[in-house]
Amino acid sequence: MNGDNLEFFKSLKVKGVSFDRRQDVIAKMDSLDRIVLKRERSNEYDGNAIAVYTIRNEQIGYIDREVSTELAAIIDEGRKVVASISKIIGGGGYHYGVVLDIYVERPKAYAFSFINDEPQLMKKFQENLYLSNYYSREIGFLQSVLEKLPPSIQCFHFISYYIIENYEVGVDFTWELINKAEVTWYETLLQLADFDVENVTPSHFMKLLLTDLYYCFHVKDVIYLLTRVDNGETGLEEDVMVMLQQSTDELARFFGNEFTHIYAQWELLVWHLKENEKETI
Repeated sequence: MNGDNLEFFKSLKVKGVSFDRRQDVIAKMDSLDRIVLKRERSNEYDGNAIAVYTIRNEQIGYIDREVSTELAAIIDEGRKVVASISKIIGGGGYHYGVVLDIYVERPKAYAFSFINDEPQLMKKFQENLYLSNYYSREIGFLQSVLEKLPPSIQCFHFISYYIIENYEVGVDFTWELINKAEVTWYETLLQLADFDVENVTPSHFMKLLLTDLYYCFHVKDVIYLLTRVDNGETGLEEDVMVMLQQSTDELARFFGNEFTHIYAQWELLVWHLKENEKETI
């Protein structure tokens, strides 16, 4: 089991083994038989239900409801959950039962990050605001916005999204301020990371967006996107756009619907960052 980065979760008895001729199936089983767990999202009684099957596709019961709630959440994170038979009990006139050992895949670190100290990014960004060509009113406005957001974000689009949703353009802020602040934000980020601007691509910002959605805003279904990107299964912006549009989370769907425009902004941002770098050389 350890070869798949699995760790022991718990042992438990399979529930519902006395229904639908399951006793006949268990009577023919051996403790070396393989077990298959099936997540039943469409189960009308419990959307977290996990059914227990033999390798021959014969159902022998269900995982206990309380445990299946935990395991369903783990499965939805994209982690493996497997089971093996610990022992078969009963027989000789008594009902058969099956005890399983459950193993789960250890949590994966899919986060993409330029730096390991995100609060330092907030602090350094504000320092750079004072050193750059900003008015004191603009600095105060941006500082007040940052205080209302998670301190660990790295994707500037969450800052601009918050501003657009909560403030009035032309009164509280201007588009020029947003664009200028975005460049300053990412220049600060790359400076802290000691990351060569020449190597920056729009995909870096796409990964930051996905990481922030999952870790800062707890959008659980984004883990599938992070998994695919991490495994090299996709890096295409079209795939990311469609999967965000199909998310159950409103914020993720917003970014999915605006993704074509956002990706074009990232392309322009990369150009600006590289041009600014040339001017400082």
